Amino acid sequence: MTFTDTLEAAFSSAAVTDSSWMRVNEGKSQVNGNMIRIGLKTLSPGSYRVHWRAVSLDTHRSEGSFAFSVSGQ
Repeated sequence: MTFTDTLEAAFSSAAVTDSSWMRVNEGKSQVNGNMIRIGLKTLSPGSYRVHWRAVSLDTHRSEGSFAFSVSGQ
């Protein structure tokens, strides 16, 4: 995810969960500049949600979530 401001790495993060609220990310999220990245396990078809929290260097806080789906072939 890309943000407009540089992020404070110690207070910014993301996690990805499946429809049962089980985490499907691998390891912790990584913050670099204005980006948060997170690795994922191999995802099966289904619905998932990304939960994120961002704190900029000027201490502005924001958080939210968004959903995405993986479809089968």
